[in-house]
Amino acid sequence: MYYNIHDILGIESNIKILPEFFEGKPKNVDIVIRQGDFEFDTSKYGKLGLKFFGGNDRLYLEYPFYGKPIQKLLIKDLLGKKTEFLFTKFTHSMFGVDAIIDFIIQAKLLEKGYTFIHSGGLTKGNKAFIIAAWSEMGKSSTIFGLARQNFGVLGDDTVILGKNGKVYSFPEKAGIYFHSKNVHNVRLSPFNKMKLFFKYMISKMPPLYLYIDPNLRVDLSKLLPIEKGGKLEKVYFLEWGEGRGKIDKESAINKTISSTIHSLFSNFFAKETFLAYSYLNGLDTQFVEKGMEDVLSSALNKCEILRSTKKDFYKYLLEDYGDK
Repeated sequence: MYYNIHDILGIESNIKILPEFFEGKPKNVDIVIRQGDFEFDTSKYGKLGLKFFGGNDRLYLEYPFYGKPIQKLLIKDLLGKKTEFLFTKFTHSMFGVDAIIDFIIQAKLLEKGYTFIHSGGLTKGNKAFIIAAWSEMGKSSTIFGLARQNFGVLGDDTVILGKNGKVYSFPEKAGIYFHSKNVHNVRLSPFNKMKLFFKYMISKMPPLYLYIDPNLRVDLSKLLPIEKGGKLEKVYFLEWGEGRGKIDKESAINKTISSTIHSLFSNFFAKETFLAYSYLNGLDTQFVEKGMEDVLSSALNKCEILRSTKKDFYKYLLEDYGDK
């Protein structure tokens, strides 16, 4: 199975890891992902703690279970021409590897002058708009509402931004929260509407609300038509307060990095794995943040940056770019 991320990155995998939107053979493969058993000679590498081995651009993790190493993963050449990520099925099913894959994709994007950012994205013609915010500020419901106003959609939670000022779609699973606007603006089957309602009800029962995700997770590309990308026109930060106002570029960079690290790269298992790779291979632990700062510094040079309440943002965007 192959994935082509906008001709920026090519991925080969033996399991489904990305939305169908990206399926297709790329010109070059930058990342190889394999689920299945494999062997690794730990005697040739340094050891870190009780479970990590590595060095020479390798990181191997091994957890034994009754003397048998069933949880294993291996990352090879994270910053090389072709990165390999191997893991057992047990590792995937019990601990998850999606967050580690996000780290790896981010590392490869940064090498090419692009970055993930935690934001929604819209288009109007060839113009693109980024809607950045902290989690639970209403990015998704805003995107769904504007999609009904003939704006194109790039993503509701994650997009790819390049140094060249281009924004590209990355339509992962949307988190749909139960309220009237979302139910009205999103095409959901009767079954999914019922599932959304029951998730909401259960999540309100203590102590279940501590453990139950109230959002219905659905592939965004199955809910809405997804555009490829556009030239960045404006960046909006959805925040509490009144009206809208300008934000300086340095503040915008700091806000974007903070929100992205918090939302996309906060998984403990993935962070621990990445830090172990850095320790054993002498990699700068801040390379993601520094790489993001470099991309954002170039990308935000020629666009307007505003903070706005959700209500005002919706109103102003329709006034400035809505259909007359």
